[in-house]
Amino acid sequence: DGYGSAMFTTTLVAEYLRLKGHTIPAGGFIKDIHSPPSDTELKDAFHKYARSKAGHSITNKRVYHPRGNRVPNHFVNFTSGIMSFADVRKIAKEKGVTVTEFFAALLMDIHCRKQLKENRNQKEVSVQVPINLRNIYPTDTMRNFSVCLMTKVDPRLGEYSFDELLQQVALQLRLERDEKKLNAMISQYVKLEKNPFLKYLPLPLKNLGLAVATLTNAEQATTAYLSNLGPYILPPEMEEHIEKVIFTPPPSPGIHTAARCGLSTFQDKLIFTFANILEDADIEREFFTRLVKMGIHVKIESNRS
Repeated sequence: DGYGSAMFTTTLVAEYLRLKGHTIPAGGFIKDIHSPPSDTELKDAFHKYARSKAGHSITNKRVYHPRGNRVPNHFVNFTSGIMSFADVRKIAKEKGVTVTEFFAALLMDIHCRKQLKENRNQKEVSVQVPINLRNIYPTDTMRNFSVCLMTKVDPRLGEYSFDELLQQVALQLRLERDEKKLNAMISQYVKLEKNPFLKYLPLPLKNLGLAVATLTNAEQATTAYLSNLGPYILPPEMEEHIEKVIFTPPPSPGIHTAARCGLSTFQDKLIFTFANILEDADIEREFFTRLVKMGIHVKIESNRS
């Protein structure tokens, strides 16, 4: 998951700096490469903490996806907005929400308005937000230990203002972060993994089934995806060599989700990155324009021509 990838990347960069003659201590995001991994680092924390007997539905209905021409396979458009974390946090705090909730609501607002302009049958608009379960269950596992929460609104109920969407997103995400609900979710995943039929199914069939499930359930049920890596804390000996940290989200494996977003913060530099499989850049353009209108200075970097 994102946490494990960050640990690996930071440890790798620290070792490069050591090879250049710099003294970089281990700790935090930097693993000690000369020590063997602990037992807990290698364990599957899902199995350790799954205990719920309550059922949890893992199916979702189809939601809105913006239309547009897709870029060729194996290509993706990346656009990053660099801004002050303090400026964003100030506005989010004034609204009574977290930075993640603020950005999720803004993504939802942009997609709701885009759907109205497209003059098509209105569908629910959803934003998927993965959370690091290590913040809830004590473990230092390096294996995947995250789940995705879904926040959504139905535009057919009426037009939502941005402040109303902020309330909806904040309430839904906070309710879904309840430990008992999260445990029901991870317990359901463990039950599927232990299913005798699935356990002994040949790997090619498992991979095919996973691909179909991702396309028909996860992809079709997600309008936008937002992953917040959180603050990137490095030792002072390494900070002076780092200009910025960019968390590049994985592009959509299917054909639907255009707005896949990654967020990272290093010192006061917050970088919000879009991975877009569509040729149009109207979602990114509207997103960063809205931030500028709120008084946040944004510097844009992109691989678009």
